[in-house]
Amino acid sequence: MTTDPEGWKAADDGYRSIFESSPHAILVHDSETMAVIEVNEAACNLLGRSREGLLGAEFEELRLDSEKATKAKALGDETPPPTIEWQVTTEDGGTRWVKVQLRSSTIDGTERIISYLTDITEQRERERRLEENDAILRQLTDATDDVFWLFDSDFSELQFICEAYEKVWGRPVADLREDPMDFLEGVHPEDREIVVDAIDELQSGNSTQTEYRVNPDENYERWVSVEGEPIFDESGEVVRVAGYARDITEEKARERRLKENDAILGQLTEATDDVFWLFDGDFTELLFINEAYEEVWGQSAEDLRDEPMDFLQGVHPEDREKMLDTVETLQSGTSTLMEYRVNPEEDFERWVSVRGEPIVDENGEVVRAAGYARDITDRKERERQVKALSEATQKLSLAPTPEDVADTVVEIADTVLDQHVTAIWQYDDSANRLEPWTATERVLNLAGESESEDLHSIEPGSFEMEVFQSGEPTIVEDYNDLDNSSNPDAPLGSLLLVPIGDRGQLHVGSTEPAAFGHSEKNLLSILASNADTAFERAEREDALETYKNKLERSNENLQEFAYVASHDLQEPLRSVTSYMDLLETEYGDSLDDDAQFYIDRVTSNAEQMSTLIDALLEYSRVKTDEGDFVEVETGEVLDETLARLEHLIEETGADISTGSLPTVVADRNQLSQIFQNLITNAIDHGGEPPAIDIHAEVVDDTWTFAIDDNGPGIPESQQDRVFEIFQQANTDGSGEAGIGLAICERIVTRHGGDIWVESEEEGSTFKFTLPKRTVE
Repeated sequence: MTTDPEGWKAADDGYRSIFESSPHAILVHDSETMAVIEVNEAACNLLGRSREGLLGAEFEELRLDSEKATKAKALGDETPPPTIEWQVTTEDGGTRWVKVQLRSSTIDGTERIISYLTDITEQRERERRLEENDAILRQLTDATDDVFWLFDSDFSELQFICEAYEKVWGRPVADLREDPMDFLEGVHPEDREIVVDAIDELQSGNSTQTEYRVNPDENYERWVSVEGEPIFDESGEVVRVAGYARDITEEKARERRLKENDAILGQLTEATDDVFWLFDGDFTELLFINEAYEEVWGQSAEDLRDEPMDFLQGVHPEDREKMLDTVETLQSGTSTLMEYRVNPEEDFERWVSVRGEPIVDENGEVVRAAGYARDITDRKERERQVKALSEATQKLSLAPTPEDVADTVVEIADTVLDQHVTAIWQYDDSANRLEPWTATERVLNLAGESESEDLHSIEPGSFEMEVFQSGEPTIVEDYNDLDNSSNPDAPLGSLLLVPIGDRGQLHVGSTEPAAFGHSEKNLLSILASNADTAFERAEREDALETYKNKLERSNENLQEFAYVASHDLQEPLRSVTSYMDLLETEYGDSLDDDAQFYIDRVTSNAEQMSTLIDALLEYSRVKTDEGDFVEVETGEVLDETLARLEHLIEETGADISTGSLPTVVADRNQLSQIFQNLITNAIDHGGEPPAIDIHAEVVDDTWTFAIDDNGPGIPESQQDRVFEIFQQANTDGSGEAGIGLAICERIVTRHGGDIWVESEEEGSTFKFTLPKRTVE
């Protein structure tokens, strides 16, 4: 068998990325010692050695010609790789001729020497015979290797034959001259009928073109392409037939090798669902495609052979331009990796990941493009499910009640797992069973019920209850195979059971068996975990809402009580004061000093009690008198506040300075009340005369307001107590008996801010914050 190194090189480049084993003998050597570190089965067969016997062996140990082995080692780094032929002595004492190509290559980051071994024993034998024939032919003719011939019309007389005949046919020219039909003896017996038919056609006046095997000396392995032409006389009769035979053995060998490679690739790729392909550099010829193409693409492989770009018809119209860009990228010499939708028979719902590699020749020109397409439909579906779950799970955080959470969970599971039958059963602790909670319309239709609560309950001892008690998500491949199902008559195939904490269980079913896998189970486990958290949040918010309603009712009752109490308590206090005034008026002259002292004390305590009652009423009205939050110019509010306090400021000689104040979003009246209470407090507890500074600054996302005074300061142990209601027994100057600062704290808290005091030995600074925000 002859070899074609360049042809094999192209085949190697075209197919090395497709199959993992090679039909050619290959040895991998350590780059320093040349010891064998890996060997394939073909090499073991060729060298007549076992794999264990070859591993670790050096060149000399392989019983190769030592001189040539040394030369091979020395040439291992040459470019292009060297080719050396030597004789190998096998373990049975026989000899074979081997052609060795050495290449240096990096494998897993390590420099290795690779030997490619080819059995050329038969080739060397043929070459020996051909060399003998060539010596004769060179003496006879140097004009051509083609066989030219001329016979009479009856093929009864050989009129001309060139000496190349003997080389090609393997038959003596002398025998042909004696018997013109002797050339049939040089034709393969199976092909002789083809030759006879061609002779009949020529004698009938028709041209012929045939191919057949010749040369029995070469076991009929030589192929010729024979063209014949009839020669006519003046009357149109065929008088001679002429033609030539051209040796096409190499072309046939290449075709055979390609078919062998295709067969090998077909066998290697038959067991995979991936589509392997090989085109020429222009995508005008399909060189290889495996059977998986028709299944994945939904297109005919035969159509693709007739029209190599036919694969575009199997690509989604929106992805075709992207596919054409990929072809151009490969033709430019760059690898590609893209994802497309294919298969019109499936409405282009099948996804493939396509990797392409350009194959270049010695000049760097792209001569072929190879690659594979892998079906990633399942992966894309999982990506869709994960994305749908991620997006839909956000709805759980918005579900206000446990019932809304249950409905949302069913909706999400139905969407993520693509329209299966979905329902939730809620655990009833008192009855120790699972009660139907909510279900999709498909579940109700399948069960023949109109409402979710009409579905069957799940009792203890059933398979579904056992799964709930275990807390582990479970896939039932076929519901009909269960011996203890809760509803044996249910028209279900497969069922996915996912417990949701101790609250209940999510059921997703299908009428088909084995409809669910680990991917679906994992997705619903994530959903169940989020649902458990959402149920806990909804229950907590539901409880908070109930508590809030109770608190609001309590506050309303408290405010009403405070109003009634202040009104009802003021009446007897006014009576006490009136009687004291009447007693002083009517009997003042007759009262002694002790009696007058008692009257003054009663009157003073009654007035103080009236002040406390009014302060309590004002504190309770902080929530009642709430106004809208609007944009407020705090500078204007402060000016109005100072105007109201003008008499107090003049009376005390207070010196008040202000800085630039911002625009805030607040309740205007309550902001004014804060300023009034804090300024009044600063005047009452300031120095002689009071000196007050009011300013504001930005701290992070808040406005911080400060009111400085020059008073004696507040001990650190008392700084937290000054904002407590009724903290001081005497008036703080606001006329509210120690309630002014408490009112300030309540207003600031309503605005989402904080209030505190900073004080040293002299002077105090009351600070409060308001968030920076806009009107909604």
